[in-house]
Amino acid sequence: MGVVFVDSQGGIVIPEKIRKMFGIHSGSKMEVLVSEEKIVLEPVESLIDKRGALRDIFRKETTRELIKESRLIDKKHEKILESLGCE
Repeated sequence: MGVVFVDSQGGIVIPEKIRKMFGIHSGSKMEVLVSEEKIVLEPVESLIDKRGALRDIFRKETTRELIKESRLIDKKHEKILESLGCE
């Protein structure tokens, strides 16, 4: 995907297109894996990054909807139990 040069301190610059593709930004941690023929860099997700992803999945609206749905199910169960003479 591109050629990079190693600077005097051993650093490289990952091309912008690749950084964007993998969500790599200044301060991102990278794991360095070494095999017999390759050096592989893999982004390491921080807990903060994961928390942000979870926040997107479980938005407040979604949580409210789940609670509302759960309460409706509870009411239906209560009515069934009442009809059977259980309380």
